[in-house]
Amino acid sequence: MLKNEIENILKANDLNVLRSVLDIRPDYVQYRNEEKESLLAMAFDMKLSDEIIEYLIEELNLSIEDKNVDGISIFDKAVINGDTTWVKKFVEKGIDPNKSQRVSRFTPLMEAVTYNRLDIVQFLLEQDVDIYATDTSGYTAKDFARKMRKTKVLELFKRYERLGMI
Repeated sequence: MLKNEIENILKANDLNVLRSVLDIRPDYVQYRNEEKESLLAMAFDMKLSDEIIEYLIEELNLSIEDKNVDGISIFDKAVINGDTTWVKKFVEKGIDPNKSQRVSRFTPLMEAVTYNRLDIVQFLLEQDVDIYATDTSGYTAKDFARKMRKTKVLELFKRYERLGMI
């Protein structure tokens, strides 16, 4: 019942409704779903308004470093969804783009490559991410690009290599 109630409140995508409910039920702020995701992660998954996301981060102090049971963080979700604006905001807010929360050590750069998020790959390269970081199988972001035939990503890597930036 609680799950449905909280999900319906979020689905409304209305900051005033969310504020009102959380004023009455402040315990809802600590709610976590079956995947152990916070309200912030759920709001991000539901692609709620930036206004709501900012409210959850700035006013309710929900952690942007939070992760689910699989180690997928809100930053990872921004990368996967191709949300360049939030990727940049999270880095500005202190997220380390080199850090992997996953047991597999799959990095944000590997995610950006896998999902062919060229803008995010470029942004991460500008942040001096470690392109040589490996996952638990020994693969780098470049290996993923090769294996998945991400030609535009490989061209971007080559351009940065020629410029001596990686």
